[in-house]
Amino acid sequence: MGNRKNSFSSIDTFTRFPVVYRSPPTINSATLQTIKLSHIARLYQQALALQQQASQHQITLSLAEELNGIDLANQASLAALDRGYIDWLAMARQQSMGEKD
Repeated sequence: MGNRKNSFSSIDTFTRFPVVYRSPPTINSATLQTIKLSHIARLYQQALALQQQASQHQITLSLAEELNGIDLANQASLAALDRGYIDWLAMARQQSMGEKD
């Protein structure tokens, strides 16, 4: 029993289950440019939506507030646009909280 070899040696594993490595798809400069423009267009639309919501609340956004909103929309659009970044900002302003709060 002590001389018996394990039937699953590392060589057996590699020969039985070869790993196929695939290179990532090639992205040419035109495709990359299209992706960039699409991302910029999405960010622009999100910024417009934030400005419209701020206007409805009669809030003028500072540069920092607008950039924070755009950043939030980029990371989690529901949190920024559907679930109330501007609503929370309006509530904070009613409680006299500054930008740092």
